[in-house]
Amino acid sequence: MLALAGAKLPRPYVHFRESLDQLIPYLHTFKGIHLVIVAGSDEEYAFHLRRTVSDHDLDSVTVLDYVEEMAALMNASDLVICKSGGLTVTECLCASVPMILMGRAYGQEKANVRMLTATGAALHVTTSRELIDTLRHVNEHPESTHAMLINASFLRKPDAAIDIAGRRSTLRRASRPKTRSFAKKHFLHFYWGRKPAHTLTASNLTQSKGKKPYDDLRRPRLIKDRSRSRREPRLPRADARPKPGHPLVLQGRDVIAAAKTGTGKTAAFSLPSLDKLEKSTRSKSPSMLVITPTRELAIQIAEVCSTMAAKTAHRIATVVGGVAVNPQITRLAKGVDVLIATPGASSTS
Repeated sequence: MLALAGAKLPRPYVHFRESLDQLIPYLHTFKGIHLVIVAGSDEEYAFHLRRTVSDHDLDSVTVLDYVEEMAALMNASDLVICKSGGLTVTECLCASVPMILMGRAYGQEKANVRMLTATGAALHVTTSRELIDTLRHVNEHPESTHAMLINASFLRKPDAAIDIAGRRSTLRRASRPKTRSFAKKHFLHFYWGRKPAHTLTASNLTQSKGKKPYDDLRRPRLIKDRSRSRREPRLPRADARPKPGHPLVLQGRDVIAAAKTGTGKTAAFSLPSLDKLEKSTRSKSPSMLVITPTRELAIQIAEVCSTMAAKTAHRIATVVGGVAVNPQITRLAKGVDVLIATPGASSTS
């Protein structure tokens, strides 16, 4: 049995962790259950868990720190206790592992709970007592988890991204003009609506001798200004470097791109966007909206944007689910220039 209790910010997991703390003393009453708790990068919480397990002299509990191979760990589990976040739920569905969704849900997470419980693909509990009773039921009737797996199979789409890419490729080939030559290989495609806005070819990015591939690109003024200032916090090297998409965003074009982790994707869109916002009229309504799939990513992007906007005084706020809504409403009422939100929270705000 796997419990996913790790998070960059512990606040949304306060009640979840409290329920686990109240569950641990009862684990000796369960037969054949070994609980693995993932504490993530929170060393203080991991220490607290290990001390609690030691105090109750339990050998049926294992506490893990940050886990690289989460998919393999899910595949090895018979049951997962988790919150109802979109990515976590999707990973559990694709790993074919039953779920117990723990805690009250809001926004998109509430929609996830309704969908999964209505189809019988997961169980939902809100208190530690409900969690203990549900685990006892599952322990006494293991066939219930098999029923959840069957119901979840109707929702599971592990190859959805590949299928979408394949169908898009098929449609593109079907609509391709016969008179147009497509012999040239393209590295990235950028689109303005349905029409190609700009294309970066591999030859455009080839580094010539003594010249960097980005030298001819227009640099956003925020990069120039921050490079001159020694008082402001420095941007990470990957973020401060101009990107091929910068001049396209500065021209007001739509850009679609992909890159590996740590290459400065956040700065690739936020630097030129903040540069353009300097010319816009300030109002209470957001001038820039950033949609992210998870709460943690939204907060991470907000931190990066706040660092970059230190000189421009842009007002940056986040709207996410799973936390108190009143402080977020108050923040929005004061006026926001850049709003970073998760899909469910943005639709309700």
